[in-house]
Amino acid sequence: MSEDEHPTHSGTTNATTTSASRSLPDVFRTVAAEHSDRLAYQDRSRSVSYGQLDQESNRVANALLRIVDDRPLALVAPVSIASLTLIFGALKAGRLVAPLDPRWPVEQWLEVVRRLDGRLVVPDAETRDALPTAVAATTLVASDLLLDDDTSPPTVAIDPDE
Repeated sequence: MSEDEHPTHSGTTNATTTSASRSLPDVFRTVAAEHSDRLAYQDRSRSVSYGQLDQESNRVANALLRIVDDRPLALVAPVSIASLTLIFGALKAGRLVAPLDPRWPVEQWLEVVRRLDGRLVVPDAETRDALPTAVAATTLVASDLLLDDDTSPPTVAIDPDE
């Protein structure tokens, strides 16, 4: 086949190529904008649309951006709307996030935090208060991150190639 015989793709974009050159938060924002009212996830207590998940994860990202350090996060949370919100928020803030099973022993959580040189994020103050004092002092409480008022998209440049 000669060069002139190859079909052209006028105006079309390969979604795989486009997604590969963008960060996950950018792809998520696009999907959320295009499908704002569609169901994103439903757990036992409630459901959330893509638009709501985008707004709520912006709250988390903006809360995380106000925290001085940018260490990775070890997130202790069951699969839920709150944990998805925290994961997307962390990614939007440019953070590495490692979801941890809440059924694991505390020692296992702390080992992951040590290996990541990260910060532990627990679901509530009660869980934080049960940790050793030195660890509790640097532990973030997920419920606090979900209360931030700023739902604007965070201003973090994320290079998908890094």
